[in-house]
Amino acid sequence: MTVRILKIRFNGTKKSVPNKIRLEGKVHSWWELVYKVVTGAPFGAHALLINNGTRNTNNLAAQQLTNQVLDHYKSDVMDDMHINSVTKIRVSYYLGGVEVKYFVFDAVGATKTDWFSRSRLLETNYDITALTTAVGKSGEYFSIAGDTVSGGGALKRHFYVNEGYYGCEGDQGWVLVVDGPGPCLMDQVSTTTVYFVNTASFSLTPGVTADFMAVFVERGICSGTSPAPSSTTVPSNGYLLINETEKLEKKITEIKTNLTVPVNTTSQYLRDKVGAFIRVIYHINQAVLQYVSSQRPSGKVHSWWELVYKVVTGAPFGAHALLINNGTRNTNNLAAQQLTNQVLDHYKSDVMDDMHTNGVTKIRVSYYLGGIEVKYFVFDAVGATKTDWFSRSRLLETNYDITALTTAVGKSGEYFSIAGDTVSAVAIKRHFYINEGYYGCENDQGWVLVVDGPGPCLMDQV
Repeated sequence: MTVRILKIRFNGTKKSVPNKIRLEGKVHSWWELVYKVVTGAPFGAHALLINNGTRNTNNLAAQQLTNQVLDHYKSDVMDDMHINSVTKIRVSYYLGGVEVKYFVFDAVGATKTDWFSRSRLLETNYDITALTTAVGKSGEYFSIAGDTVSGGGALKRHFYVNEGYYGCEGDQGWVLVVDGPGPCLMDQVSTTTVYFVNTASFSLTPGVTADFMAVFVERGICSGTSPAPSSTTVPSNGYLLINETEKLEKKITEIKTNLTVPVNTTSQYLRDKVGAFIRVIYHINQAVLQYVSSQRPSGKVHSWWELVYKVVTGAPFGAHALLINNGTRNTNNLAAQQLTNQVLDHYKSDVMDDMHTNGVTKIRVSYYLGGIEVKYFVFDAVGATKTDWFSRSRLLETNYDITALTTAVGKSGEYFSIAGDTVSAVAIKRHFYINEGYYGCENDQGWVLVVDGPGPCLMDQV
């Protein structure tokens, strides 16, 4: 993979936009999660898709590429693919945080139920020749509807790509979603179950049980107009996926030529959180934001913040050293980059190691508990270093009382910095520390901190 910095001109000045804003496994740029079927979730995934309506659009945890929430997700994009300018659709099968199998379909002119077909297949990591020639046999299927008529109507096999029927355990195919109980062993489930065969071509089904199936769309830009915004769509990760520089450059050119879209501003952001886990993200430059905000409205999500650093409660000590020293962690581990505590380890991309080159303008630090962003701070990062942006003088926004935060100065034990307190006692390791004052261990008063090593007070005994 090559990583380059794209220079974009704004009002006579240049700013840098990293073109590797987010690389999610093998998922290509500009894909938006619109539908997710989770193994273990209640039956009804097929009905959710074919009927108008949404599910879990206000539950960001359900929109992550994990099975943390045992329920399905659907935005309103698929309910009117034409208005939403859907041009391609990707169906991905995930296991252990990794996309294992996928299909890409041509969606131009399609409806929300007929795009999943042999005739529209553009790309897959299965043997595409076998997929496009396996026709005409009894039990051959390639459709969302799948098979609901065999076995006296007892089957509920959807998103079904099958080569042929050879007697239940002898059936051969590629993928399916079982969305209700049926006569064969693979159908004897109590919740929705996603299957795929992990071979190059068709094989005995059901094969492997996937954690979930994710459906992404790619949207096009029509000449001189922008796609109609979706009222409920929330980006699955809250940040933009880009890994194709040429494609980004083309889209930016189209933006500057054709679009005038207000830049999204921050609003109440609902996200996942764990204990005292810190999310540091940076605000992407305006031209990219104009494009994506026209395509994927923010709703309650702070649009286009990129996760660059995460501190997880329960992970090994060393979070502070990870930030201040150059280097990365878990950049190839997609599960560690989700807004969950599924992986008990910290995450850091290379963005913070050169904030100026990466065009960082704002940084947001968020604290999550029970799947919700509970507290946050936003800082001005222009001209800052990777260690001095977390300060009272750079604070722009918070859902704490900002007056108290900006006036609580001068007392013993008053801190507002990443470095925090490592000197009051030999053993103290309190970082990302905002404290009003020291009044004797259990009486200390403040706002937030990350304890990154054991110390003398009860709060430090971790």
